[in-house]
Amino acid sequence: MKIVGSVNWTRDVLPVWKKRNNASNEISALADVEWHSCIIEENDLDKLWVAGCCTWTAVYRGHKFKSVAMDAGTDDITVEGEIDESHHRSRIASLQESVLKGCVFDPIILIAPSADEDIVIADGNHRALALYREQDRLSGTDAFIGYGESIRTYSLYRNALTYTR
Repeated sequence: MKIVGSVNWTRDVLPVWKKRNNASNEISALADVEWHSCIIEENDLDKLWVAGCCTWTAVYRGHKFKSVAMDAGTDDITVEGEIDESHHRSRIASLQESVLKGCVFDPIILIAPSADEDIVIADGNHRALALYREQDRLSGTDAFIGYGESIRTYSLYRNALTYTR
């Protein structure tokens, strides 16, 4: 992760978060961490996980980013007998089309307890997968990353590393 500079949760990160997420009881866990603007690098991809949400688990074989990217087809068909009711596949396909048209996305929001630990995408899972699948362009993508011990208790982080089928 190439750190570009420090950012403020309320001024910089929260507005991006609120575009696609409802406030939750746990959102305060994200306010108490150290936030940075950054650029995702190739070596970060092996430590990257999609959000720990049961709708991802129902369709894919866990939450490891590269594994999900390999499975993230372009239609809402069943995978191993499961139906993609959250339409992850069609959302990714739609965003892949936007990538081809040159669309510029909001920064992806990443979280980790520290710089040397696994990284979870808290916001931007579909965007990240579309960029990676379409042009292997996730490296070089702008992001915000929050580091802090409180991340360990945040459900999106904890569940990403523990959900399996």
